[in-house]
Amino acid sequence: MHQRYPSAVFALCLALAGVTGCGPRPTGSAGSGTDAGRPGAAPAQPQTVAEQWSSEGERLKREGYTAQAFAAFSRAIEDNPRLTEAHLGIGDIYRERAVYDKADQAYRKAVVSDPNNFDARYYLGLTNHLQGKLAQAIASYTRALRIDPDSYLANRDMGAAVLQSGDPAKSIAFAKRAVDVNPESQPGWANLAAAYSLTGDYEKAVEAYRQTLELGEAATPVLLGLADAHIKLGNYQRAENVLRAVEREGGDPIARERMGLVLFKQRKFDSAAQAYRAALEDTPNDTAALNGLGVSLMAVYLRDGEEDDDVRLEALSLWRRSLELRPDQGALIDLISRYTKE
Repeated sequence: MHQRYPSAVFALCLALAGVTGCGPRPTGSAGSGTDAGRPGAAPAQPQTVAEQWSSEGERLKREGYTAQAFAAFSRAIEDNPRLTEAHLGIGDIYRERAVYDKADQAYRKAVVSDPNNFDARYYLGLTNHLQGKLAQAIASYTRALRIDPDSYLANRDMGAAVLQSGDPAKSIAFAKRAVDVNPESQPGWANLAAAYSLTGDYEKAVEAYRQTLELGEAATPVLLGLADAHIKLGNYQRAENVLRAVEREGGDPIARERMGLVLFKQRKFDSAAQAYRAALEDTPNDTAALNGLGVSLMAVYLRDGEEDDDVRLEALSLWRRSLELRPDQGALIDLISRYTKE
């Protein structure tokens, strides 16, 4: 009777927060073709005028002068239309401003200038990802990973994109690689936990969520994901403990609905009803909470010897309201029929 969102959806929120918060592109990052400082590297060649403008653009961008940086990158492209770093710089500025269509154009020009540039491939994928173009994002991430298979960012975001596309089993390999490369990544561990949860491996999901929690303060979506995994395993007291932590942090209507469920599973019917009522104060049309409150009230009615008919009638009223909101609930029709007196 309880319509619950899959735990992976909540974990994925944190992962995407990591994606959108990537920040500026690191200068000379993996695959960017920058060899300066490496042992045995050839001496640096004098910069062209276009390269000088591009370097100035990078400096200005780092210092927060994005308008001046944009002008410098544009000047670099006027002198050399195939200067990859300048196109990347413009793409970064547009991406950080959330002007994704123009960022997409800039990164595509960078790809044309240098098809084997990791940054061009990765950030094109990221821009597609941020626009919800999952197939294009996966294609670009794939090309980026061919250039740098050990990239934490590309593995992390590839895992998230594949997970969103509906293939959690395939996403596990990328999520695992991401945390192998960067064991301190909360979004990486959250992605891995979500993938395990959606494949039904709840024991591993719990372990991955715990690892996420060990890395610092966790967002509510991660706690909800952990609680859901415990619910699937029948660890109702553990789930209750996690959900109480959410409540201490200010609460959440979904957490209150889950609390109703775990209390009901522990046969704490009166407390379950209170939790469901609290959830409905926030979201009056939540069918999961309506159904759960109805079931809890009917359990109280039966437990107390079917003496309080007002409790039975309220349960029936809640179920009928839920049916109005979602008519495709055959089980509710059976319950209403069973407990309706002639």
